[in-house]
Amino acid sequence: MGKIISISNFKGGNLKTTSTASIGACMALEGHKVLIVDCDAQFNLTTLFDALNPDQNLFKILVDGQTPTPVTIRKNLDLIPSDIELVRAELALYPMLKREYKLEKALKQL
Repeated sequence: MGKIISISNFKGGNLKTTSTASIGACMALEGHKVLIVDCDAQFNLTTLFDALNPDQNLFKILVDGQTPTPVTIRKNLDLIPSDIELVRAELALYPMLKREYKLEKALKQL
């Protein structure tokens, strides 16, 4: 299993999206296989890579149980896109058992 790097902060405007895109792209250029997961309902990272996918996004993976199919951005760089629909995820996941493991379980399929 590879390494997991998380870039997160509740406050906006502190370069999370830019850092994630830059670090991911640089690692891919170095030959590392990189999977970026856009966990933001504003989906700026998804928009940056022009990877909007109405058929699959993080909400549908977490809540509806879809099998993740990453969007290939370039060689060694894949993305699981987000969507505005992710705003509803907290309420949709609330009654589910083991909801805190949904993302981990979905990514293990890859």
